[in-house]
Amino acid sequence: MHRFAPGSRSDTASSNRVGSGRRVLLVDDDEALLELLARQLEADDYDVACAKNGEDALGLLKESAPDVVVMDVVMPETDGIELLLSIRKQHPATKAVVMSGGSPRHYLDPDTLLSTARHLGAIEVLQKPFRARELTSILATLLA
Repeated sequence: MHRFAPGSRSDTASSNRVGSGRRVLLVDDDEALLELLARQLEADDYDVACAKNGEDALGLLKESAPDVVVMDVVMPETDGIELLLSIRKQHPATKAVVMSGGSPRHYLDPDTLLSTARHLGAIEVLQKPFRARELTSILATLLA
């Protein structure tokens, strides 16, 4: 699991940024997708941390709040909707981008999941599959 670089930003002092100062927490149970997105964002000079589920993400959020959390909806333990609600409550300045490909096993289509996420406070949504550049474009706009 990637963690933020030590000293890259404190929870409360966003002016103490080192490097790009653009901190992104990626949350998805698909480890291959996490690795792909993390590599792309790091190549674009983002400070990236990764979590494999919502529970791990909540632990990282206790350590330090990122600028943006990019999360899947359908995950084990704490799902993306629960994580989004927690972020909105505990870290209101942190922006949330929600991604989903739906859940055929639970008969949930991505449009419904992403619409719900947007209604609950997601700044942007992405339907899987998407190109990594779509995410970097969204992040560039959010963090401009």
